[in-house]
Amino acid sequence: MHTDEYEISLLKEVAVCRRYILALQNTLKQLEKKYNLTSDEVVKKNFGASDPIESRDRVKWLNSYHALVSWEKRKTEYEELHRHMRQ
Repeated sequence: MHTDEYEISLLKEVAVCRRYILALQNTLKQLEKKYNLTSDEVVKKNFGASDPIESRDRVKWLNSYHALVSWEKRKTEYEELHRHMRQ
């Protein structure tokens, strides 16, 4: 059994997740455009001495990438809880 308050709270959390996800996606798109690399390439490659990415941008890129994964997972969990409540 659930109340409207639970549903409203879950939907608010989903909305918060969506806003963070959008902001993180925009950050990654800007970095991808700046360096002409995909986020997957940056995460998977170790450029070493030939690293074309400024260290500050690399940190921002990796932090944003991992945060995006985390926020997407959190959003999915909230959406699953909401679907379960609606049944």
